[in-house]
Amino acid sequence: MINFKKFTRAALCASSALHAVIVVGVGVAALAVSQPAMAQDYTNVTASGRVRGTDGKAVANAKVEVISNEQGFSRTTSTDASGGYRISQLPSGPYTIVVTATGYEELRDEAVSLTLDTAANQFTLVKVGSSEIVVTAGRVRVVDFDRTTTGAVIDVGDLAERVPVTRSISSIVQLSPGTTAGDGAFGDQPNIAGASVAENAFFLNGLNITNFRTGLGAVAVPFDFYKTVEVKNGGFQAEFGRATGGIVNAVSKSGSNTFHGGLLFNYEPNSLLSKRPNTIFEDNDARGFERFDVVAQLSGPIIKDRLFFYGLYNWRNVTTTRAFQALAPGATPQSPSFLGTEYRTDNSTDPFFGFKLDGIITDGHRLEFTYFDSTQTTLRTTFGTAASGTRYNPTTNAIGAFDSQTVFGTGGKNFVGRYTGVFAPWLTVSAAYGKNKDRDTTESTTPNLSSIIDERFGAPTQVGNGTANADVSSDEREFYRGDVDVYVSLLGNHHFRAGYDRENLTTDIVTLSNGGAQLTYSNGSPTDEFGFVSGQYVTSRFFRNGGTFQSRNESFYIQDNWALFGNRLNLQLGLRNDRFTNNNIANIPYFKSGNQWGPRLGFSFDAFGDGTTKVYGSFGRYFLPIAANTNNRLGGAELDFDRFFTLTSVNANGTPNLGAQLTPLDGRPCPSGGGTCIIRSDGQPGAIESLVAGNLKSQSLDEYIIGAERRFPG
Repeated sequence: MINFKKFTRAALCASSALHAVIVVGVGVAALAVSQPAMAQDYTNVTASGRVRGTDGKAVANAKVEVISNEQGFSRTTSTDASGGYRISQLPSGPYTIVVTATGYEELRDEAVSLTLDTAANQFTLVKVGSSEIVVTAGRVRVVDFDRTTTGAVIDVGDLAERVPVTRSISSIVQLSPGTTAGDGAFGDQPNIAGASVAENAFFLNGLNITNFRTGLGAVAVPFDFYKTVEVKNGGFQAEFGRATGGIVNAVSKSGSNTFHGGLLFNYEPNSLLSKRPNTIFEDNDARGFERFDVVAQLSGPIIKDRLFFYGLYNWRNVTTTRAFQALAPGATPQSPSFLGTEYRTDNSTDPFFGFKLDGIITDGHRLEFTYFDSTQTTLRTTFGTAASGTRYNPTTNAIGAFDSQTVFGTGGKNFVGRYTGVFAPWLTVSAAYGKNKDRDTTESTTPNLSSIIDERFGAPTQVGNGTANADVSSDEREFYRGDVDVYVSLLGNHHFRAGYDRENLTTDIVTLSNGGAQLTYSNGSPTDEFGFVSGQYVTSRFFRNGGTFQSRNESFYIQDNWALFGNRLNLQLGLRNDRFTNNNIANIPYFKSGNQWGPRLGFSFDAFGDGTTKVYGSFGRYFLPIAANTNNRLGGAELDFDRFFTLTSVNANGTPNLGAQLTPLDGRPCPSGGGTCIIRSDGQPGAIESLVAGNLKSQSLDEYIIGAERRFPG
């Protein structure tokens, strides 16, 4: 497989303006056989293939019945003139396939696995009354010619039994060709097809769980909740978008007519942690990590053949410890000055809970509902800073006095519901609705206590609250989606698929000083920058940044899967339109992409006519939305100003007793009234035309792929 990519990126700068950057590159993937991904959509598969006789001739009008071994439903179709068949919108799993045709003996195979990468099969029938010894009858897997997508499909359960892989979605993704581990500075995230870790999209049962605020990763879901994970490295069809790296399309486990349950215990002891050398900043002798979790799973029927459930409960206890030199205020890693040694413990015990319900109204009409709660809180306890007197002793491993506690929050509650209906052999309709919630919070256990820096006696000393600001970010994605599949025979066989989806994105981002202000104790002097020539005074800095921001992503697409020349040539003719809108804090759009047309074109050819060798190629154009944290950085409102007071005395806990308010040099009236302040930001959003380039465009990618695949018997 050869994969040529042309990148056009719009870079988001940290300054007050956005600049367009164009980067052009060409990459050549390894010449390895990449398994094409074959999912019909985000959750279901299409059973396809052909039926022929032992003489090699196609069998037309054969009846192909597919029966679910787990849930009991069945679907039926007939072969066309070339012997081909196709049954769409089937949940992956084990099936029984029965093939009957006039003049041929019935063929029944009760062990057919229809998954994202094993859905294409060829059946060979024996004529009734044949006296020949037949060795070619039966079923063989063949290449799926309906897809030109490259990537891999991983069965998570099978993987866990046979491969000692880290229990994370990133480790699963890295088993696909063309993927690598991303830069550790961004966490445990994968690079896909040469793109950055912020260019991927993650889906679970059709729900987009990508972190749309930063673009980095997705909601954390336990390893055991997944059934299969499909990695799309390239060649996406028109229904997939909002990524210029890869698509990670996961399907959760489901219930069946048989009850299943299990308990799994995982323990990672600190004693097995590898050692690291100490550095100028960190004492790795004190580094520790210990994890213990229990996974309980149960699935089965609520109403046999009609309603099924699957549930997972994951209890976790994770503890991390670190000891390192704490930088003094104003110091940098390049010019370090240390307050002393800090010792930290991080602990989290929140469980994960999730379940899936599958309901079959009638054969061909089904409802699915998935819910999971990934809410997690980590409590950080800090000991031994300079303010607490006794510091951590790296020689004796003695921990200093308690200093502060900080609470970090992640995750949220998520759900998605989906209906799929087969109204005729030529018409299938599906619709979905769901919400994805995530958060990223940093809060103090003493939010009413200010952070205080005491500069009166030489080197700055940290007192008061060890957490200066509270950072609270919560994200909600509400999505709607509808798709329709139509099958038509006209100059070959056509599978038309079209759909529309919309994501309404809401981000609440607030950064606020704990205790109402950050305090600094200083001595007046003739050279004081604020003009206070004598006495002790307090700088009270009020800081608030953020608000509520709205974004919207929407798209519509149409795709024609056109089979010609007895299904030997398959053309993928698709077109997708992506539209992105980002608003500032006043709910005024600062970016509207307008129509962004992305062709998705591909072909596959059965080189020898026996379903074993495929030559394929594709061209696709993809667009990436602007991360929602840009709404705050670019279109937010920041209020930042200093008040000044005389310092009359300091209480035992380090908090001040304030005297009269002071008037600084070059001061202005305070935004909240009362006195004169030094104002850095006035709390008003900037004018959009002064912040955003008039020709700003979404990051985009053009991709060309050409490759070949050969399936060998056995």
